[in-house]
Amino acid sequence: IPASQSPETEMDYAYMFARTTAGLPSGKYEKNVTLYFNPAFTAFEFHLKSLDDEITLVDFTLESASSNLAGTLVAAITGKDDQATLDLENASITGGSKTAKITFPTDTKITKDAEQVFTIFALPQTLNDLTLKFNIEVNGNEETRTFPLKNASGPISFAPFKKHRINGLRMPGGMWRLDI
Repeated sequence: IPASQSPETEMDYAYMFARTTAGLPSGKYEKNVTLYFNPAFTAFEFHLKSLDDEITLVDFTLESASSNLAGTLVAAITGKDDQATLDLENASITGGSKTAKITFPTDTKITKDAEQVFTIFALPQTLNDLTLKFNIEVNGNEETRTFPLKNASGPISFAPFKKHRINGLRMPGGMWRLDI
C-alpha cells in the first residue's frame, strides 16, 4: 500500500488473497479450482461537504500515532478456502509509513450541495488512533485542519479487512481568528 495515493487510481490498492489445497488436475482443463478471495487491506471511504463556504481541497492525510498505514506487508496465509486468513501477528512490514496521503486534482471543491467522495487504503490491521488532516483553501487563505477520529468514549476502533464508510462530514468554511 503506497503512502501517496490518488483518488483516480484507488482500486489499484485493493489487494486480495486466497488459498486452497485443491489437488492439481491429472489432465489439462479437467478440473476447476475454486478460490475464495478476501481483502488484504483496510479502506476508508469519506463523504465530505462544506457546512457553508466553498472550500478547495488540496490534500488529505490519514495519520496513525502508532501503526504503519502504508508499506509492504509480508504475511503467511493460514487456513484454506473460505477459512483463509492473513497471519498478521507474525507479519512483517517494510518501508512503513504512519501516514497515507491523497493529493486532489487542482480546483477540487466542496460546497453545501456538492460533496467529494474519496477512498484511502491502509495496511490490514485494527486501527484505533487515527487523525484526519486536510490541507485546504478557503476564501484565498490556506489552512490545515485536523480531526481525531474519536467519540465521547475515546478513540474509534476500525477493524482490518473492511471498507469503513464515514458519512456526514461537513467542514465549516469560516474559522474564528484573533490577531494580537
